[in-house]
Amino acid sequence: MDKNKTKTSNILFQKIPFNILIFLWYNQKALQLPPNQQKIARTIDVTVSATTRILNNFEKTGIISRIKKGRQNLIIITDNGMNIGNKIYEISNNLMKKK
Repeated sequence: MDKNKTKTSNILFQKIPFNILIFLWYNQKALQLPPNQQKIARTIDVTVSATTRILNNFEKTGIISRIKKGRQNLIIITDNGMNIGNKIYEISNNLMKKK
């Protein structure tokens, strides 16, 4: 298996990266303005440095992209990230229906 694919799947099955991805996915679905790293960190309740480390991994694997606006980096979820978010949403809906 490709090393990047393995790293991406390992990242996504951890609690904090999973929550960040779902936050970005929902933010895009709700057509809200793209968040910066501090807003993501506050919302997920994790340090900014941990958020930055996770977002760096997401950017390397093509899940997000960053847009520089002034002194801030706005975080945009890519089509690849949206596809992953959609699949996670489908899986969670299927699990909820079975209860």
